[in-house]
Amino acid sequence: MVGWLSGWQYRKKHDINGSSAGAVSNYQMRVKVHYGEGADSGEDVYLGSGIYNVESGSWNIGGNTYNYRLKITIAEKAGQNLTDYQVKVVINTKQLVDKGYATSSGNEVRFADDQDNLLNFWRENAFDQEETVYWVKVPSIPASSEVVIYMYFDPDLTDVPDASDGDATFILFDDFSTKDTSKWNWPSDWTVESGYAKQTYSGGWPPSGGMWSLGDLNVSISDSVGVIIETYAKNLGTASAYDMVIGWDNDTDRPPASNVSVALGSYDHWHEWGTSTANTDFGEPDERSWHKYQVILFDGDWRLIIDGTQYSAHAGSITKLAAVSFNSKGQSYWDWIRVRKYVDPEPEAKPETAEKCKSDFADIRFTAGDGVTLLDYWMEEKVDGDYAIFWVKVPSIPADPDKATIYIYYGNPDAVYDGDGEQVFELFDDFEGAELDTTKWNTHLGTGGSVSVSSGQLVMQEGSGGADASTWTTVYSKQSFDDVAVRARIKFTAMENILLRMGAADEQFYVFRLDGRSGYYDLIGKYPAGATITTELVTGSASPTNTWYKHEARAYGSQLRLYKDDAEELSTADSDFTSGWIGVTTDGTSGTVYVDWILVRKYVEPEPSHGAWYAEEGLVAIIELSDVVVSCDAIGRGVGVSRLDGVKGVDVLVRGVSLVEVELVKVAEVVEVSSMLVFSGIVQTPLGDPYPNAKVLAIDEETWEIVGETTSGVDGSWSMVLPGGRRYTFVAVGAELSVGADAKAHVKY
Repeated sequence: MVGWLSGWQYRKKHDINGSSAGAVSNYQMRVKVHYGEGADSGEDVYLGSGIYNVESGSWNIGGNTYNYRLKITIAEKAGQNLTDYQVKVVINTKQLVDKGYATSSGNEVRFADDQDNLLNFWRENAFDQEETVYWVKVPSIPASSEVVIYMYFDPDLTDVPDASDGDATFILFDDFSTKDTSKWNWPSDWTVESGYAKQTYSGGWPPSGGMWSLGDLNVSISDSVGVIIETYAKNLGTASAYDMVIGWDNDTDRPPASNVSVALGSYDHWHEWGTSTANTDFGEPDERSWHKYQVILFDGDWRLIIDGTQYSAHAGSITKLAAVSFNSKGQSYWDWIRVRKYVDPEPEAKPETAEKCKSDFADIRFTAGDGVTLLDYWMEEKVDGDYAIFWVKVPSIPADPDKATIYIYYGNPDAVYDGDGEQVFELFDDFEGAELDTTKWNTHLGTGGSVSVSSGQLVMQEGSGGADASTWTTVYSKQSFDDVAVRARIKFTAMENILLRMGAADEQFYVFRLDGRSGYYDLIGKYPAGATITTELVTGSASPTNTWYKHEARAYGSQLRLYKDDAEELSTADSDFTSGWIGVTTDGTSGTVYVDWILVRKYVEPEPSHGAWYAEEGLVAIIELSDVVVSCDAIGRGVGVSRLDGVKGVDVLVRGVSLVEVELVKVAEVVEVSSMLVFSGIVQTPLGDPYPNAKVLAIDEETWEIVGETTSGVDGSWSMVLPGGRRYTFVAVGAELSVGADAKAHVKY
């Protein structure tokens, strides 16, 4: 009977196909676990987290009836009471379209508060994308609090017009689809062309005739709430004349840009009414390409940000934003402009998602085929919310064509990472601590060489080494191996070698080299006894230095393989050396090698392979049954039953003697067959004492077959995992009574 790992919500069953090389034990298998959705295949398994919890129903929003909505929680993080704040909301709208929740255009999308009041919004980019950016104007966000809004969509609302409206959302907005004379002064050298505001200016510097906004924007700027001016623009001037100015004003009695501005290009500087900083190279990208420019006015500082990177800051005294202006030298294009409120940090909008596993993968566990025996594992790498790579030690994998079965569990918010490379691999070191572990490693120092451990890395420094291995700086294992794979995360300033089947520290081994030196290359070679130079067996291309690699060397019989970043680069055959130590060495004059971690795993050819992944099983309920009483007859035999209120009872007959009444357990019909239930209870004697070693049986009421069996513990407790969608009778049998496979002989109406 397959059990369930206590505390975990989900699992998937996985087959591991045996190898034609024969059965293996304690073999390390790699599994790549993905946070989101996808098709399980090979080593890749997808857990379906991060998928939106789309709510179904019927809501009248803005005169349209919507069948779907998504809850979005907005958290205020700056400790300020915010009003009419433009909040950035990023949505995977492709997911909504692919799952049939929304139209492909997204024109029907609306935002509303939790009282169904419509909210103004603007969509920055296209719909049906993995990241569609919305800006939603939220009327009120209390300090350090959360508010809830909803995004509404429906695939049947194909004729609903788009409600995206930048004018209603921002303090100032223009996408320059038309020449709006109510917003700007439009000098003669400014036009609208193909959805852009275009300026053509060929005069000297500073340019004159800039375009500025009309009226008074009247936005206060303080140390609590500021403002941000954002635009998307480029300049097509020559290399010596491609300057742009973004200006603003806090006094409408003067033209904007005469008050405060930032100039970009060959005249980089901040400018404030009558004064200017010394021209300083901001180091910003070439203005002749499209860039997103942001000028933040907040808390006495002005900041220049381009494409998300801050390039400059300046202390200023502006307390109000009255107008915005643009100017340039040469020919410039401005795609859009928006002005909005700003705090630091800004509010965070989080759509509600199904978090089946923790985003840091700390709740991943692996068990044997019984569903409960934990397997040793280690996490090689991870990207939170994306993927993690695990190595799992599988106790036994039979030879092909047979299979082993394991389970992957996930969905425990209280779980912490519990992996241990020491328990998984034949040899493992991640170089924690301040010194090399001399219970695992020996060292051989070349002339002027050194070995140290620092910041979780092994650091190997070559002195005046050369081709002769006696001059190399080498770290090698005290343990000997034959058919293995050695895998390490390594960086080098010149080159590095993984050594296999070493017979001595300075001779008789195979060399698996990554080399970045000029005129050199990666190779597999051998270093026979008495040699002074490596014999090349097969060569490849060079590997750039100062780059982290996953370097793996494999040896099985006479077959030798070199892998770099999980791709096979070189292979050859040689049978001179059959076993020995493994090691890492420098072999490069004045070169340094950094090793983040190194592992040795078992290796056969062909390796056991990943077979089928089965459908996700979800633990939808934990049913705690009331005490199960065991009634004993004269010879100490007995039978007990579980009891659940409100369910029909029947008699249990054991060898023709009616002992106790049985209560039937009905599983809710909403439970899917693929879902699993945990039943648990306690077996007691009529006097209330624990009854250990009782046989607890689960009986399918439709077939009257025993479908589950377990034994009560020393305290009488028991638990059992069964699929949903069935009716069960649970029977506790005294330890002395033998029960056959067919329950009809022992339990009947």
